[in-house]
Amino acid sequence: MLLKALELGHPETMLEVIRLHAELAYHPSVKVLDAYIAFFKNATYDKFQLFFHSLKGNFFLIRPHSLHITAIELASKNNDSKGVL
Repeated sequence: MLLKALELGHPETMLEVIRLHAELAYHPSVKVLDAYIAFFKNATYDKFQLFFHSLKGNFFLIRPHSLHITAIELASKNNDSKGVL
């Protein structure tokens, strides 16, 4: 479902599913999240922030190792000092 939304070019419609993954008993794989990171890395910084905040606070979700590095790089590139921290 998440990959299909990505394939259609509208992954932001699935951010609520990612945010509520524990309540839905659905845990996206690291491969799926990597694909979302790659998509949002090439999108606007605002869209990446929406994606990043949908992952925030989800302690049971296994995140790709590249997530925080990508977030810091994009925040630095967009002069978002709060995001870098």
